Amino acid sequence: MAVYAAAKAFVLSFTEALWQESRGTGLRVLALSPGATSTEFFDVLGTNARGRRLQTPAPWGGRGDGAAGP
Repeated sequence: MAVYAAAKAFVLSFTEALWQESRGTGLRVLALSPGATSTEFFDVLGTNARGRRLQTPAPWGGRGDGAAGP
């Protein structure tokens, strides 16, 4: 779990650094951090996710906009 938390923190820090470096260039930088999702992640870790409000993963179309297609 520590590696997951460290990786997530890195992504957020890296995103903020990219945002600051690209200010004024017209480039948009965004980090998407969804809440906890009901997957096998917690089962593999051996932790109990009961009592938490988890989201159910939705099918993904591959384009990031919910539409089907490559």
